[in-house]
Amino acid sequence: MNKKLEELCDIVRGSSPRPQGDVRYYGGSIPRLMVSDLTRDGMFVMPTTDSLTEAGAKLSRPMSKGDLVIAVSGNPGLPAILKTDACIHDGFVGLRNLSKIVYTEYLYYYLFYNKNINHALAVGAIFKNLTTDQIKNLTIPLPDFDTQQKIAQILSEADKARQLRRSANALTDQFLQSTFLSMFGDPVSNPKGWPVKNLGNVLTNIRYGTGSPPIYSETGIPFIRATNIKKGRIEEKGMVYISNEEADKISKCQITQGDLIIVRSGVNTGDAAVISEQYSGCYAGYDLIIEMPIVSSIFYNQLINSEYGKIIIDPLTRRAGQPHLNAEQIKSLSFYCPPVELQQQFADIVTQTEELRLRQRAHEVELEQLFKGLLQRYFG
Repeated sequence: MNKKLEELCDIVRGSSPRPQGDVRYYGGSIPRLMVSDLTRDGMFVMPTTDSLTEAGAKLSRPMSKGDLVIAVSGNPGLPAILKTDACIHDGFVGLRNLSKIVYTEYLYYYLFYNKNINHALAVGAIFKNLTTDQIKNLTIPLPDFDTQQKIAQILSEADKARQLRRSANALTDQFLQSTFLSMFGDPVSNPKGWPVKNLGNVLTNIRYGTGSPPIYSETGIPFIRATNIKKGRIEEKGMVYISNEEADKISKCQITQGDLIIVRSGVNTGDAAVISEQYSGCYAGYDLIIEMPIVSSIFYNQLINSEYGKIIIDPLTRRAGQPHLNAEQIKSLSFYCPPVELQQQFADIVTQTEELRLRQRAHEVELEQLFKGLLQRYFG
């Protein structure tokens, strides 16, 4: 049996109260869901960015805990289930008074599976939006209610497993941060009294990557750009490749295990990553390549990517146009410098943690594939 979504619930568009004289609508205690509150998966969203007064709530669209909402702008097509009572911004439609013939989580997972298809329906020259009518006319396949429950329960268990794996990965990052502070102390107050040195006195060489992008190939040697440097490590997502011929033209940009790369310009200026064995012999883009003992690279990578490191580096990047760093600025960075023996202990911990992370990542991929496979089985 198939039903249009409008046959299964009341569909209401969110709203944004407009100022009326001295009446105060915002900054109250009533949660208001914004598109920016959505996670990449959407499910069970808790509003965090905005709130309304009682007067504002009366002019908005109040929804209840457990209600479904669908983003119609920002990330059109992405569904979510509310974790608390909340009003919704006009970037959403809310699904109220759901029919008793449809199970809420079944509907959520069906909409989630089809989010990309629904996203493609969005129209607009600059900002893509779904219309309320488009949402109303979505077709929902409905097996019997018990079957819906069973499907939702299986998908929910698979979903929880992958979410737990992601949480474990986040805890791994927190572990390294807390271990760093435990071993070396707060870099702001330097309670252990470590000597302070300019980075220029620690590194053995600093050089620039290429200023002219090479010609990319479908396969070949990885060419690491700023977009590949995330959270202190190299990410494969978005990786491009170059041929041996192109590599010969930019030989000065070849990188070796233990080199430290710092993003030189753009939105993530100042982000850093250590070159692992996997990327030794590859080539770097426009960024700064720092050569130093691998033990020091691991130590300074953690420090530069910390909140403290960002506070130190950020003022150096401010200039007309986009943020930018140069070699002299990097050399002038002043950080505490604990004994190499202690840095080595930390490097050993990081190495073991990265090995664990790789195993976690492999498990995460397996769980993602399992979840997608189940979605395909039930809704494909």
